[in-house]
This record gives sequence, structure tokens and C-alpha cells, in this order.
Amino acid sequence: MYRARCPISAFSFLKRGHGAMAFRGRQANSQHLMKSKSLLLLLYLSVGMSCGHAAINVSSTDSFSATNEGWTIGGAGVQPTQNLGASYPGQTGYLSHFSDETGSNSKWLMFNNQPDWTGDYNSAGVTGIRFWVNADESNQSSLDLRVGFNGPGGFFISDSQALTVADGWVEMFYSLDVGNFTHVTASGGSGDLATTLSGVSNFQIVEITGNTFSFSSNMNGFVRGDASVTVLQFDDISAVPEPSSFLFLACGFGCLIFRRR
Repeated sequence: MYRARCPISAFSFLKRGHGAMAFRGRQANSQHLMKSKSLLLLLYLSVGMSCGHAAINVSSTDSFSATNEGWTIGGAGVQPTQNLGASYPGQTGYLSHFSDETGSNSKWLMFNNQPDWTGDYNSAGVTGIRFWVNADESNQSSLDLRVGFNGPGGFFISDSQALTVADGWVEMFYSLDVGNFTHVTASGGSGDLATTLSGVSNFQIVEITGNTFSFSSNMNGFVRGDASVTVLQFDDISAVPEPSSFLFLACGFGCLIFRRR
């Protein structure tokens, strides 16, 4: 509140008061700018800097706009291919991969052991995997898709999710909760999912019907898929953050928008 030290006219009071309020407004704007910058810096440190690290993080997403992003079947055979064209609404690139029931492409599987999908999922706050998928062709009435991880605790394979050709592009989510995974005993390790997720060496997507798993120690370890005639297309394979991390980011951006108003 403005306090006059001597009697002044109403006009003079208002004039001085306006000047004081303008000054305080400039101070407030300056403080707001500093706080906004600080908030943006905090958000950058919590998420943005992790994008530059060669390890798994909650910003890891393969959108297949230019390459196959390191997805492979290993060894001989036709590797997953990046394609230009419409996938689910709004996207123009996707990954396509097939199995033909014979030879080096007999089984449907693909895996990624590149730096942006390996490392410590626990410390990165990754608690799920999400992607869009389309069954372009299949000689099976229903496909059973799973994700899997190899690491110090051994190989763990998820419960299956069903997909048919008639579904079109659908979004699938796999929670990394221990109750959704089975330890493949042939892979060895401690049999503890958290231990595997602390040092993932291989991330896999595979089609397997039933609960019999054949493990290969090649290419950092993977589980063999079922032999079938199948063509699958993928887009936006993403690491999903834990809810607390997401809420923190949402609150941060919300506060920034509120302050700007």
C-alpha cells in the first residue's frame, strides 16, 4: 500500500500510485519471467536432457519416419522395413515385418538392442510399453502379441494380447507390472523382473500362442516366435512413464500456463 509522507492532492496521489503500481507490475513481470524460466529449466532437466542420453528414457519413441529404428530379427533373413504411407490417423511412416512359415523368416518376431531401448527401466521411470499395430495379413484367426525383456534377472515374456486382421490399426499397452510377465527359465538369471528391468539388454515384440517358450542366447537373448504367415505393421512404439512422473510434468506445464495468464 502506498503511504504519503506529507499531504498531497488526490491527482498527485493517483499519479504516484499509478507509478508505484507500474513499478510493481514490472517487478512482477520480471519475477514471473524468472519463475517461468526456472520452471522450464526444471522441466527440461527432468525430461529434455534424458533425450540426449543413449539409454532408455520416458521419451523413447520409434515413429519410423525415416528408418527402421534398429529393429531386427538378427542374422539372415529379411529385416523389418520402414515404409512411407498412412498408418493410424495423422502418421505417415510405419514399420512392416513379416513371417512366411519357412526359412529364416518362418517365425514372427523382432527385437531391438540399440542404446535407446536398453538400460535401467526402473531408474528411467518406465512402467509400460505402448504402440500402434495393424495385422495386414495372417493365416491365423487371432494373433497373440507379447513383449519381452532380457537382462540380469533372465528373460521375461508378457501375457499375450489378441489381434486380428479385421481390427485394423489398434493401440496396445503392456504394463511392466510383475504380475503380467513370466520368467523363461531356460534364460537363467535370478528370476526377478525388477532385476532384469534394471539392466535390459534386449527388448522384443513377438507372436506366440500358448505358454511354451523357446529361448535363444543369440543377439543378447530372445524368445522364438510361432511359425506363421503373418504381416504386421507398427507405429509409435513408446516407453510410458510412471503415473507420478506424468502428473509432475502435467502440473508443471499447468502452472506455467496459469502463471502466463
